[in-house]
Amino acid sequence: MAKKITHQQIIGARGEAFVSELTNSMGFMFSRYGPLEAGIDGLLEIRDPVSGTVTGKLIAVQIKTKNTGSYSHENNNGFTYLLAQEDLDYWNNCNLPVIVVLVHLERQIAFWKPVSNQRHLLIDKKEDIFDENARQQIAELSIKKEDYGISIPLPRIDENGYLNLLEVLLPTQIYLASTRKQQFISREILSHEPNPPSDWVIHGGQFISFHDPHGGPLMRILHGDSIRSIKTAKLHLSNFDVHENMIIELLRRTLGVQLEKRLAYNRKQNLFYFIAHNTNVERSYKYNSLRNKTSATVVKKYSRNGVLEYVRHHAFLPRFWKMFEKWFMSITPTYHFTQDGLRPDKYAGVRLSQKKKLEFNSAIRGQFIMWSHLLTNNDGHSSLFGVDSSKPPDLLQFKVVTPLRLSRGVPDELWRATDANESVDTTQGVFTL
Repeated sequence: MAKKITHQQIIGARGEAFVSELTNSMGFMFSRYGPLEAGIDGLLEIRDPVSGTVTGKLIAVQIKTKNTGSYSHENNNGFTYLLAQEDLDYWNNCNLPVIVVLVHLERQIAFWKPVSNQRHLLIDKKEDIFDENARQQIAELSIKKEDYGISIPLPRIDENGYLNLLEVLLPTQIYLASTRKQQFISREILSHEPNPPSDWVIHGGQFISFHDPHGGPLMRILHGDSIRSIKTAKLHLSNFDVHENMIIELLRRTLGVQLEKRLAYNRKQNLFYFIAHNTNVERSYKYNSLRNKTSATVVKKYSRNGVLEYVRHHAFLPRFWKMFEKWFMSITPTYHFTQDGLRPDKYAGVRLSQKKKLEFNSAIRGQFIMWSHLLTNNDGHSSLFGVDSSKPPDLLQFKVVTPLRLSRGVPDELWRATDANESVDTTQGVFTL
C-alpha cells in the first residue's frame, strides 16, 4: 500500500510555515513540534528584536489553517471560531500561556487570540491580526503576575513625534509709547470710542502694540511725541522698559482679536472655544488630518430622552513661550461646556474630568492637528487666517514645527481610547504627541 500525505496535512504544513515567517518578522522565535503533537503545534520564545537577547519566556501556539472560504458568522468586521472542548481542556491544563492562530492561506492573513475558558473565539478583523502590531500584547502574555514584568522594545518603524507647538511669526514692527495717565485709561477711551481696539498692553506707564496708534482713539491716552516703532527682531527686552510678560499678554490679546469672529474666549479659564450658532447648536469643522481630509464636530449637543443636557465645545488653552530667540505657542486641547450653547454649564468641571479619562494620545493628537490646521492656513479656505484677501493680513501668523523623527514607533492600540458619548472621534504646557 502506497504512503500518502493528505491535502489537509499539506494545508497544515503551509499554515505552520506562514506562522513561522510572521513570528520571525515580529523578532520572536518559533519552534515547531513536528508530527507528534496533541494540540500544540510549537513554542514561541520572546526575544528582544533590537539587541537579540532571548528571554526564556515561552508561549504555546496552536495553529488552525483554512485554505479557502469563509469563517462562521463572518462579516466585514469579524467572525467566530468554535474550539473543541477537549482542546480547551488540554490548553487550560498547560503551564504556559497558549494562543490560537487562525491562518487563511488564500487571503494570506492570520488572526490570533489567547486561550481562555470560552469555546467561541470572537475575532475582530482589525484588532486581532497576527503581525508586528500584536507583538507587545503577545509578549505580555508571558509575564507572571507575581513578577515585575518585562519590556519588549517597540518596533523600529518610521514615525513622527508631534510637539503641540506652533512657531509664532511676529509682525515686523512693534510700537512703544508712554501714557499720559495711569488711572481710568479704559474709561477715557470708551468715552470717545464705543468699540476701541484691545490688542495693546500698558504696564507701568509703558504702552506696546503691534498696531500703529497714530490717528486712533488710543492717542487720547498716549504722549504723541513718545511713540516710536522698532523692528520686532531688534526688540531686546532688557534695552526697553518692556517685560516678557507684557509681550506674552500682547500676543494673547492680539490673538484674541484675530479669533473673535470664529471663536469665543473664556477669560477665567484662559481658553478659546468654538461658538455655537443660535439657529443650529451643532457645528462641524473640516480640515486635513495626517492622512486625508476629515471633519470634527466641534460643537456637539448631548440629550437624554429628547431633553438637551449640555453642549460640548472644542477648545484649546494657548501659552506663549520664548525659546532659542523665537516665540512659540503651545496648544493644549481641551473642552468648554455650556447648558445650551451659550450659558455656562455648572457641571463643566465634572464633565471635563470624565472626558479626559476617556482620551489618550490619538484623540489629543487629532485635536491638535485640527487646531494647527485652523491657525496655520493650510488650505486657504477653511482655515482661520488669510482667507479674505480684501482685508489686510493678520498680525500674527503661525508656522508648524517640524515633527521629531522617532527611532521607535508606538503601537496604536496602546493609545486607543473610547468615548462614552460617541463612536469615534490635559495638561498645560509642552508635550509630545
